[in-house]
Amino acid sequence: MEPISACTIVLNEERNIRDCLESIKWVDEIVVVDGFSQDRTVAICREYTDRILQRRWTGFYDQVSFAVQSTRNPWVLYIEADERLSPELKEEIQREFSKEKIPWDGFSVPRLSHSLGRWIYHGSWYPDRLNRIFRKEKLVLIGPDPHLKMRVDGPIKDLQGKLLHYTGPDISWILKKMDHYAASIAHSKFQRGKTCRLYDLIIRPPARFFKSYILKAGFLDGRHGFIIAVLGAFYVFTKYIKLWELEQEKKNLNKGKKK
Repeated sequence: MEPISACTIVLNEERNIRDCLESIKWVDEIVVVDGFSQDRTVAICREYTDRILQRRWTGFYDQVSFAVQSTRNPWVLYIEADERLSPELKEEIQREFSKEKIPWDGFSVPRLSHSLGRWIYHGSWYPDRLNRIFRKEKLVLIGPDPHLKMRVDGPIKDLQGKLLHYTGPDISWILKKMDHYAASIAHSKFQRGKTCRLYDLIIRPPARFFKSYILKAGFLDGRHGFIIAVLGAFYVFTKYIKLWELEQEKKNLNKGKKK
């Protein structure tokens, strides 16, 4: 079997990391990049690997890039702490890597998310295909933080086994994460000179709801599908409101300088 490394980035992930590492313990190497966790994250990781690299958080893009480049094998599997390989996906990967020759430069996997007590099979959340297995030299990272995309510069095969994603324990956790993501995206847009238009506040949020709930059949997930579609619309609204706030702060700062 062709050797494969797995890598992940962590920060205070004692709740998730054991199940994550348990699902990938069969690989040839596990690299963990830790942002100086204050809980038992590192202690748990030491049960699975001695390749634990501690590094101050410098942004999602930079941290992921560092983790990938720190692996020793040409093939890399990237996984996040709140994800696990399903048994079916594990077996599928092992079959592909046991072949005499791999004609692909990467593999995409469908991510299935568990939220508010159930699996979400429709809407904007599924199938959330991600390029998570790749030849290291073929990986291209595309920002902005925190919505990092992994593109593979070469042929890709779609795998069918699911990458299981546990989004968080409750709605408070989800809202907190959404707020953090919205702030990061707004800051990135602001730095690139983007502005918040009235259109962004009036049209984009309901459009996001319609796409998730109607076009992508989120209604088939019942009440959960409706909640997720509403949260998606709220996230879009929050993102642009935060961008507007940054614009107002800049205007007020410029006014203060003129006085």
